[in-house]
Amino acid sequence: MGLLEKWVGVQNCELARQVSLPGLQGKVFRNTLQFLLRSERWTGNEHERYQLEKTRQLLQHCYDDVPYYRNSFDRLKFHPSDFKSLADLRALPMLDKMAVEENLKDLVARNISQRRLRYYTTGGSTGIPMGFYLDRNYTDAARNAFFCRMWGWIGYRDYERGVIVRGAVIKSKDPVPQKRSLLDNKLYVSSYNLKEECIPAVHDLLLRYRPVSIQAYPSAITQIAQVMIEKQLPPVPSLRVILCGSENLYAWQRELLQRAFGCRIFSWYGHSENVLLAGECEKGSEYHCFSEHGVFELVRPDGSVIENANEVGEIVGTGFINDAMPFVRYRTGDMASYAEGPCPCGRAYRRFSRIEGRLQELMVTADGRYISMTAINMHSDLFDNVKQFQFVQDVPGKIEMRIIRKPSYTDRDSVRILQEMKHKMGQDMAVDLVFVDDIPLTARGKHRFLLQHLNVQFTD
Repeated sequence: MGLLEKWVGVQNCELARQVSLPGLQGKVFRNTLQFLLRSERWTGNEHERYQLEKTRQLLQHCYDDVPYYRNSFDRLKFHPSDFKSLADLRALPMLDKMAVEENLKDLVARNISQRRLRYYTTGGSTGIPMGFYLDRNYTDAARNAFFCRMWGWIGYRDYERGVIVRGAVIKSKDPVPQKRSLLDNKLYVSSYNLKEECIPAVHDLLLRYRPVSIQAYPSAITQIAQVMIEKQLPPVPSLRVILCGSENLYAWQRELLQRAFGCRIFSWYGHSENVLLAGECEKGSEYHCFSEHGVFELVRPDGSVIENANEVGEIVGTGFINDAMPFVRYRTGDMASYAEGPCPCGRAYRRFSRIEGRLQELMVTADGRYISMTAINMHSDLFDNVKQFQFVQDVPGKIEMRIIRKPSYTDRDSVRILQEMKHKMGQDMAVDLVFVDDIPLTARGKHRFLLQHLNVQFTD
């Protein structure tokens, strides 16, 4: 059995040879996957040597071919030949989203053909999408190989029967709008269609389709799980894993999904810009930072780099898989902390113990203290009579909690929720409950648990 058949897991391997999927059929995908299957067992020193060489090559490319970086390096009197260790990266300024927006043209590499450029935008977690370019000949295929390796750790195989619940608009006359793809053996269901009255039909669809895996926004699959628990709908017997990404997965969501579906809940960290990637393994729920994808840094508000475990900092990344528009020391706006000790899986990647979420997912108290949404661990029994909730903040020290009530909701639920919020947030945060009939999704079909209208900055 060849590498493609073994790792892609196609029962009819002729299908894999016939269909034109650039990631699976291309040389970039195959070579990257072969490399990743070797590198995952490297020692820590081998990972460091690889990152040192890749970063040296990237910085030389930036200096030779990317006007923005050449100008920046010249102002600092920095030359790629000065780069001797990964710590030398810290001499370079960090790149933020505003700098990308203001210098988009000069951040594109001049040695990359225009035909290879593909324009993307971020989801705009701060309310303003950011545009950027990827290398259509390389980045997607390499990224696919990383996902194939990462998800393969927990037994996932491309082409296995699966369901994808994400933000695509699906036009269909079915009771649950759906789209079947024979190319990847997946059934697509839009998160836009997950109204409470439709979810039993979605559950019935899952039972009939018999997926082995579900890929979903955490907020979307949580909506399904909540109705399953409320209506005592059974788990899906065929389901082995739920793959959660593109949003932060909170502890209370993981607990809820495990209650409803009774299968492995898997999460990964990444973003549209394709700078960094991290994911769980078969042995636990900590995020392995993939050194072959880019250099991870955790940075304090003063710009110093965190090395020790359990201290929260902003994730800053230097990416290896997009030479068309390199991101060097890119501020992601995401917060995390390192895990302690080695992972039971034996791989030498550094790990995040948890992802705290984005800066715009922090609530601000009256005295300037930040509260992460990860700290608001919503126990399911507290919200048994709540269909959906969302926090909205316009003023420090005050938060509006919008609630869609179930018919069983009473004043006692309000008292319990306010007590719990006071316990979680402290005395310097006033919480107002506001009852609403609808909480709109974002343009990409996601549910935002916090609409933060303050300009949150990472400060001491």
